[in-house]
Amino acid sequence: MSEYDLNDHIYKHVCEVCGKVEYLTPREAYKKGWDYPPISGKFGIISPRTCPNCIVDDTVWAKIVLDDLQFKDLTRREMKTIIRILNEPKSIEVKENEIYDISVKKLGGLKNGRKNVSDTSAG
Repeated sequence: MSEYDLNDHIYKHVCEVCGKVEYLTPREAYKKGWDYPPISGKFGIISPRTCPNCIVDDTVWAKIVLDDLQFKDLTRREMKTIIRILNEPKSIEVKENEIYDISVKKLGGLKNGRKNVSDTSAG
C-alpha cells in the first residue's frame, strides 16, 4: 500500500451495484465503509467495488466466482466494470483540474467567488 498515498490522493469511487459515485481518498472511503482498493483489495484485481449501502452478492466478482457466470453472459455494464477494474488505478484517478470542481461541489457551490450559503439573518 505504500505506493499509494492513502491520505491525499483522491480517487473516483463507483459502486458497481447502485452506481453511486464519490470522490474520496482511500482512507476516507474505508472509514465511510466502501469496499475499494488499495485498503480493501488490490487495484486491477476483480473483486467487489461497493458503497456502504450495497452488498457483494450483486457484484461482477460474485457473479463470476459464486454464480459461475461466464464472461459472455455478462451485461454491457458489467463488462465496463471489469474494464474499469482491470485498468485501475488509472481508470479512477482524478485529474488536478477535477479536484477543484469536486471541492466546490463539496462546499455547496460558489456564487460570485464565495461559498453559496443561505442568508438566515432577519432583515
